[in-house]
Amino acid sequence: MNWYYNNDGCADGPHDESAMRDFIQAGRIHAGTLIWHAGLELWQEAGMLMAMWWQQNVPTPASITKANDKTQGLHRSPLPLAPTEKPASSKGGGLFQRLFGRKDKS
Repeated sequence: MNWYYNNDGCADGPHDESAMRDFIQAGRIHAGTLIWHAGLELWQEAGMLMAMWWQQNVPTPASITKANDKTQGLHRSPLPLAPTEKPASSKGGGLFQRLFGRKDKS
């Protein structure tokens, strides 16, 4: 079976199961990494879909730290993020009114 994994927002693959196990051992794939293969409707977390991969290949803490250091701050979300706050309220008026202020003719 050919597998793909989410590599910073891009599908990386196809890879066979042996390669995926090697990526786990190297710390490139962790239990929260999204994976997919033909026949799946949606991407799923590797630890949930293929828990057996972690029974034999447990990465050492040093390899995890080393992999995390390389990718620190470079992760992109595979899905659009929801806004965390409401947009700033509009003061109304058009562009010129916002740029030059409101002038009342009273």
